[in-house]
Amino acid sequence: VMQVVREQIMRALTQKPNSLDQLKSRLQNLSYTEILKIRQSERMNQEDFQSRPILELREKIQPEIMELIKQQRLNRLCDGTCFRKISSRRRQVPVADIKVVVTGKDCPHMKEKGALKQNKYCVWTDGLNALLGKEMTSDFTKSDMDTLLSMEMKLRLLDLENIQIPEAPPPIPKEPSNYDFVYDCN
Repeated sequence: VMQVVREQIMRALTQKPNSLDQLKSRLQNLSYTEILKIRQSERMNQEDFQSRPILELREKIQPEIMELIKQQRLNRLCDGTCFRKISSRRRQVPVADIKVVVTGKDCPHMKEKGALKQNKYCVWTDGLNALLGKEMTSDFTKSDMDTLLSMEMKLRLLDLENIQIPEAPPPIPKEPSNYDFVYDCN
């Protein structure tokens, strides 16, 4: 019972209520039976994604997605970014001479410095590792892999039987006679 109450509260809070009254109404909407239905639905979805054919499809798609991520990281290296100016004491290193990428505590002369943005750091370390033929291990790559793999799985598992997919895109509709309309986004 305590776990259900805890889940009720967590689910109500994820909707970010603006007042205590909104929180109370959301808690009332998430009754014990409603939480059980949600859990059952999630369990069934999870079981569907753990079936053998789904796991085989996932294994088949993963290398394609990893190659896509690798290509994106290499493209980011080609695009470049702004770095601090190299001091006259330091020398430039040709990319062909790079043997290994060392980061964090393994890099003693840079351990007190940090990357300005975590995502740029991850993209560059992953890109350099990809360039060297090594594994891309950043959290950013794992997150991209999970997101892209999930989306690709959902797309491939769509039930598209008996649905005609047109060869050409539909025509672009005519422009409206006026633009005097407003959407209420609240």
